[in-house]
Amino acid sequence: MSRIVFGAPPQDEELAGAKVAEFVERCRHAGIVAEIAEDVRVVLWTKLLGLAANAALTAAARLPAGLLYQDPDVLAVATALVAETAAVARAAGVPLPDGVEAQNLALLKSFPAGMYASMYHDLTRGGPLEVEGFSGHVVREGRRLGVPTPHHAALYAVLKPHRGGTPMLP
Repeated sequence: MSRIVFGAPPQDEELAGAKVAEFVERCRHAGIVAEIAEDVRVVLWTKLLGLAANAALTAAARLPAGLLYQDPDVLAVATALVAETAAVARAAGVPLPDGVEAQNLALLKSFPAGMYASMYHDLTRGGPLEVEGFSGHVVREGRRLGVPTPHHAALYAVLKPHRGGTPMLP
């Protein structure tokens, strides 16, 4: 999880040219694990599969990963969230690798017992949430592409009122 991946969508490959390669070399020289992706969309959506699920679940449930992913009912919801995100990515033309859903679920189940996504911490501090970039993005892209995302839509609806921070009562 401690690496930086750079790249550009296939239609903009020239963006991932000499300047990006030079920057990656500087990162490596500084001891930072860095690489250039062949198709950065695959990297971004692969990460979003688990990240969106974990952020929404730990924030909405206000429980750490260790408790959440031991519960078969929560694990079923996590599985559906990951599957919805993968379906949206594939409908957008992103060539996700086979088995990526199972890999993300295994990652979620391997998180330390007390681990929360940063969105949970933002919520408990009353700060703005990244919900628009996670579940909100999956829901909007799903609607645009005709892919149902009911689990993300439900969690997005629950977390959306907090997107700008703790809502103030009138």
